[in-house]
Amino acid sequence: MFQNISRLYLKSYKRNIPTRWFHISYRLSNDIPSTFHPEKYEEFKDKGLIDAKILQSLRRNNFINLTPIQKQALGPIINTEKGIVCRAKTGTGKTLTFIIPTLNEILKKSKSKHVDTLIIVPTRDLAFQIYDEYRKIIDKLPGNNPRQKPSIGMVIGGSQNIFNPRFPPEIVVATPGRLEANLTSKKDFARCFNNVTYRVFDEADRLLDIGFEPSLNKINDLLYENRVNPDPIKSLLFSATVDDKISNFSRNNIGQDYTFINTVSDSEPEVHENVKQTLVKCDTQTDKLNTLFNYLFNTMKEQDKFKIMIFAPTKSGVQWLTDYIEQIKNSELNVHSDFELLQLAGNLTAGARTRNLSRFKRSNKGVLITTDVAARGIDVKGVTHVFQPFASPEVADYVHKVGRTGRAGLKGDAILFLGDAETRFANLLKRQRGVEFAELVESQNLEHQIDFIGNVKASPILTEDYIVRFFGYITQLKPLRVIDIDQIIQETCEMYRTIMQDPSLRVSQGVLNHIGDVSSRLRREYFTGGFRNYNNNRQRRDQDDFNSRGTFYKKSRDFRSDFRGSSRADSKSDFRGGSRADKRFRF
Repeated sequence: MFQNISRLYLKSYKRNIPTRWFHISYRLSNDIPSTFHPEKYEEFKDKGLIDAKILQSLRRNNFINLTPIQKQALGPIINTEKGIVCRAKTGTGKTLTFIIPTLNEILKKSKSKHVDTLIIVPTRDLAFQIYDEYRKIIDKLPGNNPRQKPSIGMVIGGSQNIFNPRFPPEIVVATPGRLEANLTSKKDFARCFNNVTYRVFDEADRLLDIGFEPSLNKINDLLYENRVNPDPIKSLLFSATVDDKISNFSRNNIGQDYTFINTVSDSEPEVHENVKQTLVKCDTQTDKLNTLFNYLFNTMKEQDKFKIMIFAPTKSGVQWLTDYIEQIKNSELNVHSDFELLQLAGNLTAGARTRNLSRFKRSNKGVLITTDVAARGIDVKGVTHVFQPFASPEVADYVHKVGRTGRAGLKGDAILFLGDAETRFANLLKRQRGVEFAELVESQNLEHQIDFIGNVKASPILTEDYIVRFFGYITQLKPLRVIDIDQIIQETCEMYRTIMQDPSLRVSQGVLNHIGDVSSRLRREYFTGGFRNYNNNRQRRDQDDFNSRGTFYKKSRDFRSDFRGSSRADSKSDFRGGSRADKRFRF
């Protein structure tokens, strides 16, 4: 709420001190009455808190009502002199919560040759998204001269920066690696950041999870080394979760006396209430994938418009699912085929990821298969369904994936598919994050299911790659102790045989080096010899196109010559040891 000299009860996170509640006071405006509790942006008119130009742009962009986080955080952010840490659910209007105050500050000043606002994000994809959100507000500010409007740039890895040191933008969205490198090596670049007013850490928990904390600490030092303004930088940190790691980082980079705003009640589940969560219990890994495909095609058949996201555990999983769904789409099984199938994964070029994400945003009938690269921060309007056919290595990842739907007040469905060997993961979700499933479904109770697995031809190369990378993935689930490793290994090997329609297919024993202890029975039954032996490289080339084979070129010296165009980074083999004959057909 916005009040004159109001009391906000905010949670204090201090090391070795029990959690307590304290209050702060802040003044919004001498003319704002204590009864001012805005629900709509138009109520700010003539209050002197938000610039009239911003209010006009918000109206033009159809931003009418404040979200809960905006009601609680806008006032403190605009008035802070120290810094703020804000915990908020994903999809609650967090980005606009810092766009408004930062633009408001810039519009108070005349044009200058320095960066006023710095936003630091974990991924390029999130950087592009925030850039676009700023542009929406900036472009619809009143006035016909774009040079008189705030400017925005990007400093990110992997592509050309939008930044000219001679005429620096007032707002910069950056990823830590490139920002640190430029601040360290380019003096003219660093001088542009000598008078930053606002610094925003968005998706801070993800920034730390990825391992950016050393870079962020260095960036903090460099910003203050170059600073000409004696006042501290107003730092804003946004995170879906706030733990000791976030608290320690905040004290080191923001200050000891930052304000913490918690927009999530301790008794409130972290998943947004607009999302209906469904748990589908399946018998085996084969049954799980078959049920996933049935859910997918039934959903598309029943709805005129849809945006569906499917999360795969690995990049090879994204490739395999994309290829297999395309095969189903083009099969004679009479399934729904009027949809656009796209993928988003780290092995795609930056340009390809941007194009695919843009196409998905524009699509009225779209299916996007992706890895965790899109689990946090990517905001696609109108995602109707999120399918998770695999348990997540981190419980928080489940929450973030679900958060891609049910955004901005819209309804959404999130479906988690678990095999019998993974059902304990659902208990972990409830215990750690208070996840409650609105519906529990047994796969065997579903009617009119089509048996896709084994009846639709699959790419041998992509299937091999998917299976063996999946074995590496399930080892990441071991620390959670929520899966039966032996059972999943057996079910996955059986699924591989069913997909390839070969009941005697075996897996290279080299894979076991990365799985750990496996029973002797499983070793004898599934891990003797290599994968399906094709007669020669020509026969392999006949089965798949060039792109499908691209990651296989360094499996042996003989096979490498066919794939000189691939990058060296992609050539590293994940499984070593054994004979050259084994290596040729390993992933």
